[in-house]
Amino acid sequence: MQSNAEKTFADGVEGVDDGEDEPRLKYVRLGSSCADLLSRAAASCMQVEDKMIALGTQQGGVHLLDYNGNEIRRFDSHKAAVNDLSFDAKSEFIASCSDDGSVAVHSLFSDETTRLQYSRPIKTVALDPNYSSRKDRQVACAGLAGQLVLNSRGWLGPKDIVLHKGEGPIQRLRWSGSLIAWANDKGIKVYDTAVHHRIGFIERPRVQPPGDHTSTCSLFWESDTLLYIGWGSRVLVARIVHEDDGRGGKAVSDDPWKVLGGPAKAVALGSPSRYVEIVADFGTDYIVAGVAPFGHDLAILAYVPAESAEGPGGAPPPDSGALAARPELRIVSWDNQDIASDALSLHGFEHYAATDYSLAAFHPMVCRGRAPASRAAGAGSASSGNSASSAPGRFARQPTKWWSDGLEPLYYVVSPKDIVLGRPRDGEDRVAWMLEKKRFEEALRLLESGEAARETTREKVAQAYLEHLFNTSQFERAASLCPRLLQGNAAAWERWVYMFARARQLPALAPHIPVEEPRLRSTAYEVVLTSFLPSVENHAGFLSLVRSWPSSGLYNPEQVCGKALARLGKYGGSPALEEAVAELYKIQGKYEEALEVLLGLGKEDVFDFIEQHGLLHLVHAHVVRLMQADERRALGLLVDCWEAVPPKGVVAALRRAEGKA
Repeated sequence: MQSNAEKTFADGVEGVDDGEDEPRLKYVRLGSSCADLLSRAAASCMQVEDKMIALGTQQGGVHLLDYNGNEIRRFDSHKAAVNDLSFDAKSEFIASCSDDGSVAVHSLFSDETTRLQYSRPIKTVALDPNYSSRKDRQVACAGLAGQLVLNSRGWLGPKDIVLHKGEGPIQRLRWSGSLIAWANDKGIKVYDTAVHHRIGFIERPRVQPPGDHTSTCSLFWESDTLLYIGWGSRVLVARIVHEDDGRGGKAVSDDPWKVLGGPAKAVALGSPSRYVEIVADFGTDYIVAGVAPFGHDLAILAYVPAESAEGPGGAPPPDSGALAARPELRIVSWDNQDIASDALSLHGFEHYAATDYSLAAFHPMVCRGRAPASRAAGAGSASSGNSASSAPGRFARQPTKWWSDGLEPLYYVVSPKDIVLGRPRDGEDRVAWMLEKKRFEEALRLLESGEAARETTREKVAQAYLEHLFNTSQFERAASLCPRLLQGNAAAWERWVYMFARARQLPALAPHIPVEEPRLRSTAYEVVLTSFLPSVENHAGFLSLVRSWPSSGLYNPEQVCGKALARLGKYGGSPALEEAVAELYKIQGKYEEALEVLLGLGKEDVFDFIEQHGLLHLVHAHVVRLMQADERRALGLLVDCWEAVPPKGVVAALRRAEGKA
């Protein structure tokens, strides 16, 4: 369940829609050292890696934190704002760049440091994922000079290689595997360092003015296969395709990931072994401040412009008096179908523009296998020109829990003075929400699936579900659900025996009460049995329980029998109740008393009872009633036991009965 910090922040989270769709994320404000840090400095960028996060500030500091915001280490490498950060794949090195033109690479486990200096502000940096294991120690950086520079170590020291220049400032750079992607005013290019060749170009979405530098591009690699792009009000997903693609030829349109085309154009350059294709492309009614995968869906940090005229970066003009809306973290499908959306009350959001926000995501690569069947069925050529909006509902929703335990994704929403962590809701969170919405059966199914395993959670579901059924007088339904809800919890069973007793509904619960695993205290079973006595209609059920429940150790048969006899003596009873009394006498070993009751009922099985329990010596006292019950069997019994019951005595008894008649 949520921690105290999460509960506190939850008051500042608001769902955008009023529907009944289950939320996908829970939120906590990053505190500890981070809260103190942001009281003195302003966050400018963040990167997330396995077990740690790196936070850059406007004051030039780089701070390493754990996931809870506790500071682990600090580097003061820059004299101006830190613009970007990058870890290597093993999280052994961290690179940072700054407006002062500097690039710094620090080892996290030694004092090794590399510093580079350039004449213009450096806006973005990326370490070779294999930086820690390669001797050339490559690092790529770019910025306002409009050059993409690859720095590496050689025999004669470090050297710079310009991979690209001449198309204006480069605002974003990301490296995965052997692929480097970067964004400038023209669009996005992808370079393969393994073959030293650019393999693709994606035009900048035309909705943005060519000279607009206020709306930044966000890039996120998932492995080196999928590149997620957010730019202005558009979202794109590009796939890196091998020329062979494992099928002996160029990728064909039935590929499950080649699903959607759109107005953005991807161009393969030259004849590379790999090329880029657009598999999703759609426009939005908000500014995309960040994008990352959410399993088979997308997590988008959305900045919703104020209704008044907008200024640079999606912010209201200074003299408009309009306050900015809260940023939203949205979960959408690849065809832009809304799945979930939360508006976040970050400190100072009223005064921020879109460029003040960023999304730092940690998304461990999960085993995707093939895409969902509905995606594969809707696959089509990326060059078909069909926009995402023309295919509503094409994608089926993925399971609510799609990640592996211990590998949940993390989504940090970063603003200058506040950072909020969004993470998927676990089974306990989901159950709590379902209970709040009175979706009890769904909560129970989730428990039974094993996703929510805490015993306290099961107890809460049982309490809420059964109380709801009690309040709506659905006692039979409540009773039938008790085995699923209470399972082996003896204390819970006893508590609900009491609740059913208060409602005078124990006869409904009785068939479902366990007699082993767990076994309850004897008083619980006695309360259940005696609840059948007042109503004649329940006497058959009373008899059934006495016969079916274990005959020793479960309850005190003498007490139950005494209450049944009291009921018979005061109000009379029924044949079923009298037969139950006979059964209780049997359990106590009082066979003579049981025989009296059975003879009074005229039950034919009394003969078997006499033989089974060796009661032939009592036959002479009951000759007449035995003859009335079954004359043929009575005569046979008398013949068999003529020594114990002399014929003269039998004749005399019959004559006396005849005389009385």
